Amino acid sequence: MSNKSIYREYIEDYINFRIANNYKAASLNTLYDFDDFLYKNCYEKNVLSKEIIDKWDEKRLTETKVGQSLRIRTVRGFCKYLNACGIDAHISTNYVKPEKNMPFVFDRDDMPSFFRGIDKYCLGIRTKHYRYMIPAILKLMYTSGLRIGEACNIKINDIDMENRRIHIRDSKNLKSRYAYISASTADLLKKYMKKMKSDGLFETWLFPNSISTNHILKSVVDHYFKKAVKTIGGFEGSHYPVPHSLRHSFTVHIINDWVSSGRDLNELMPYLENQLGHKGLNETMYYYHMVFESYEIIQKKTKDVYPEVKHDEKRMEW
Repeated sequence: MSNKSIYREYIEDYINFRIANNYKAASLNTLYDFDDFLYKNCYEKNVLSKEIIDKWDEKRLTETKVGQSLRIRTVRGFCKYLNACGIDAHISTNYVKPEKNMPFVFDRDDMPSFFRGIDKYCLGIRTKHYRYMIPAILKLMYTSGLRIGEACNIKINDIDMENRRIHIRDSKNLKSRYAYISASTADLLKKYMKKMKSDGLFETWLFPNSISTNHILKSVVDHYFKKAVKTIGGFEGSHYPVPHSLRHSFTVHIINDWVSSGRDLNELMPYLENQLGHKGLNETMYYYHMVFESYEIIQKKTKDVYPEVKHDEKRMEW
């Protein structure tokens, strides 16, 4: 006896049809689970009723909302295909709103000890110049709010020490900008660059790869960050930092400083938007209030309309 439902042939035809139209096969494997579901529940009538589809759509015990949503969407597409083939199949109207993962934000007071842990871990990295490069790139990301790809892509000629700024090219939004750095970060980069130069590793890139032919890869930085975090410890459950957490933390910490010191957020938020390379202020504010309840404090201190300010009109002092 075959362990297949009466819809198995249609499922295979649909999968082949979608693959032929450049759809990823892996995302269609859910349909084999659906076939098994129909077989085990003895749904052998030549109609997929609302009752059957609603039962399939129910959330499973250990399933995430993202997984549930994918199951529903995949079978919804299959049912539309069945309708086109002349077979009565209910089109699900169930929609699952995916959960938003809360970004990890470091406690401001924990940053010194965290970076001491990074320094200590990196001393054991086999590739010698990575021992001081990885701490330097991670500290730069935190103190300037850079994305990991932006930091990796910095060229030596992009650094303007006199004005304490870095020219960020080809960012996420395909928009070049200047990111400003603090005096302490400038000093850190000077010491790092001097060390790299003495080791004969400086040609084009601020953070070159292991053989100095190109910039370091994001995946390499991510690898060592995760290894260091695991070694440092102290992070519970599934909520642990990733390299992008340094950017989140920079944003939250700087706004917290402004709020607590009573500075004019109407004046300062546009500069932060430019520093981060955001498309607009809504993105910057969403970035913050998604994490902190104190967003209400910011709302009271800000107006509805923010002025547009260019990078070179005024420097932000962190």
